[in-house]
Amino acid sequence: MYGRRPAVDKAVSRAVPHSAAAGGPRSDHSFVDCSGLGEAAGSFASEIGVCRRSGCIPFVFPGLPKIGCLFGTALRGSIRLSSSGDGEAATRRKALLAAVGLAHWVELCQVHKDGFIVDARPTPEDIPSSLEADGSCTREPGLGLLVKTADCQPLFLAAADGSAVAALHVGWRGNAADYPAAGLSRFCEAYGLDPAEVLAVRGPSLGPGASEFVNFRKEWPADFAPWFDEEKRTVDLWSLTREQLTRAGMRAGNIFSLDLCTRSLPELFFSHRRGDGGRQGSLIWIRPTAEHVPALRGKA
Repeated sequence: MYGRRPAVDKAVSRAVPHSAAAGGPRSDHSFVDCSGLGEAAGSFASEIGVCRRSGCIPFVFPGLPKIGCLFGTALRGSIRLSSSGDGEAATRRKALLAAVGLAHWVELCQVHKDGFIVDARPTPEDIPSSLEADGSCTREPGLGLLVKTADCQPLFLAAADGSAVAALHVGWRGNAADYPAAGLSRFCEAYGLDPAEVLAVRGPSLGPGASEFVNFRKEWPADFAPWFDEEKRTVDLWSLTREQLTRAGMRAGNIFSLDLCTRSLPELFFSHRRGDGGRQGSLIWIRPTAEHVPALRGKA
C-alpha cells in the first residue's frame, strides 16, 4: 500500500495545481486552502496533495481554523466494516481518529435517502453503524462527523462563526432528490442559521468526465437534463451540487471544492465504478477551544 506513494505524488501534482481530474471545469475555489493557519500554513502547503504522514487531504475553511476537516484516501486502506466484522478495518478506523486527535465520531449507515440527524451522538468505531441517515450535524467540539465514500460526494458544511458543522453523504440519488439543498436547510433550521452565512466544501468524488449514466431518462427526473451531456452520457454532479446549494441560499463564494475524480485516480482513491469494495473516510469537526491547528499526526 505505502509503496504507491511516488505514483500518488505524481497523480496529485497533475490533478491539483492545473486542472480538474477527468476534464471537469476547475472553479476558483478548487484547492486545499491554507488561509488562517499562520505558522502551520507552511507545513500544510508542503503537503497540499496527500499528507504524507496521515494519508489524508486536509482542508481549512478561510477564516475558520477552529473547524477541522480532512478527506481520506486509499493510502490509509479501507475503513469499511463488514457485518461479520473486520479487524484490520477497525484498527484503521481507530488510527484515523487518533491521527486527528479525536476520541469519538458519528458514523451513519448511509442509505442514499434524505434522513438527517440533529445533535448526533457518538457511535462505536469498531462495529458497523445502524443509524440510518445520510447527514448529521453537531455543535459539540471534539466530535467528528464521518462520511464514507467511493465515488459519492462527501459534503461538509460549517457555520461562518464556527459554532456548528454538518456532514452530508451525497450520491447521485441524493442529487436527484435535491439532498444538498435539503441538508443545508435542515442544518440551518436546527441552529437558527442563515444559509448565506454557511460555508461548504465538496471533497473528491466522481468527476464530470466519469459520471456515465446510460439510462439517464429512467433514473433521473426530466428537470435534471441541463446537467446531462447527451453525447458523452455523463452528468456533471459537481456543478449540480453547487447549483443546489446556491438555490437553497448559500453564497457562491462560500462553496469550495476539491476537484479530484475518484474514478480517474486509482492510485489515490477507492471507486465503486472501478469495482472497488473499499471506502475512504472523511471527517469534519469543531476543534476544542484550547486546541491549536496542528499538522496531522502520523499513522498510528
